[in-house]
Amino acid sequence: MPKISIRTISLLASLVILMFWAYSKSLTPKEPPVVQGTWLSESPEVPSFQLSDSKSQPFTKQNLLGQWTILSFGFTHCPDVCPTTLAYFRDEIKALTDSDKAGVQFVFVGVDPERDPPAALGSFTGNFHPDIKAVTGDEAALNAFAGIFHAYFKKEGKTKDGLYGLAHSPQYFVINPEGKWQVLYTPPMAKGALAIDLQKLQGASRG
Repeated sequence: MPKISIRTISLLASLVILMFWAYSKSLTPKEPPVVQGTWLSESPEVPSFQLSDSKSQPFTKQNLLGQWTILSFGFTHCPDVCPTTLAYFRDEIKALTDSDKAGVQFVFVGVDPERDPPAALGSFTGNFHPDIKAVTGDEAALNAFAGIFHAYFKKEGKTKDGLYGLAHSPQYFVINPEGKWQVLYTPPMAKGALAIDLQKLQGASRG
């Protein structure tokens, strides 16, 4: 039997140590990126849902996969929160590079189907930026979808003329490319902050 030299044994031992180190490193959880929102360490899975976009085409969980989704809830008659949110989304979209834009989508969920049909909702969001998607559904579907994020919306202040307002959650909900709720943001936020975070999130998912 040929003798194995000490050099060969040393090299083999080094290789084993290197492989063990690489394996143990792969088992070490990655540190999440530092973002200005609340990072959900146990990110809940978004279950199946059925909404529709501004062209009355289905918008389902499949539309969330493969990219980061930033969504908010609102309605077209909203006097302040919704226009502020959509203007902020517009500015953050403009702050992203073309490559970063390809990996994210901004979604505005209309929670007033009685007054906001899909086409009207799409016109509303399009006035701010064409890349902001508008989606809605019937009241039952919207309640189920909002419940995923512990979000709320409720009619209030109805007048004799049938006019009413809607109280609703103002937060931004971020879903990761695997379809899990990952980050929660509570406005107001500094201009450019969300764009910077989205670049971090995409970099972390690529790495």
